[in-house]
Amino acid sequence: MADPRDLKFFPSDMTLVDQYLRRRIDTGKEGFIKDIKLYEYEPWLLPHVNNDLFGEKEWFYFVKRTLKAGKTPNRKVLGRGGSIVGTWTTSGSKEAILGRNKVVIGHKAELSYYKDVKGQVKGDSTGWCMTEYWLASKNDEFQELVLCYIRGKKKQVKNVSSYSGTNRAFAPRGDIIARVDPSHLKFFPTDLKLVEHYLRNRVDTDKDGFIKDIKLYEQEPWLLPHVKNDQFVEKGWFYFVKRSCGSDNKILRMVPGRGGSDGGTWKKNSRTTNM
Repeated sequence: MADPRDLKFFPSDMTLVDQYLRRRIDTGKEGFIKDIKLYEYEPWLLPHVNNDLFGEKEWFYFVKRTLKAGKTPNRKVLGRGGSIVGTWTTSGSKEAILGRNKVVIGHKAELSYYKDVKGQVKGDSTGWCMTEYWLASKNDEFQELVLCYIRGKKKQVKNVSSYSGTNRAFAPRGDIIARVDPSHLKFFPTDLKLVEHYLRNRVDTDKDGFIKDIKLYEQEPWLLPHVKNDQFVEKGWFYFVKRSCGSDNKILRMVPGRGGSDGGTWKKNSRTTNM
């Protein structure tokens, strides 16, 4: 079994729209996901909830939008002094979200937060982004209430929650888990936990457990006998792998193709990081 502390809230787009957002609109009440006034402060100054089931610097909120003249949502953010300090800007076109019967039940769009800078049209990028979800409607009518999945810039740890005097405490972890469908929780351990807990236990006991062994270098990745684990994200797996070295002490990463033909190679795409 996975350590329950390594499970994070990671539902599908369909689930976010068809269950969480629809329920919020139908009942008029927040629940596991809370309401927030997104456009009143810059994202790192918002009174973010403390929810252990959300990933590091990630939050899900219900947000009420307003309209500018016409049909365009107002995405300007006011600072504490009441002046405009930044803008949430769309970074792509909207995407349809399909239900189980393949009918469009909602849409989503990606946005990035830019800090206003005098003399610049777009402003400075802050590294903060979000995915906005809304229900489908006839004639594409404006939807006031949306669900937002916000991600903060990882390097801005000191800035996040600097407005912590209004941060909202959350219920104990056990109570939170009891209020969420277990299928909406996915395995997202930290790098430290993967090494210190899961890998160390595998080496010390010489047995696999929640994470299984696999012969990674015997077949191309799409041909491997992948485990079916509902706590892994779609097309995402964790495995223990035995490696070998060549005569030059370099790790062998070649993968044969079917029938002994040339297959491929696993190559590093970044430098090794120490923990």
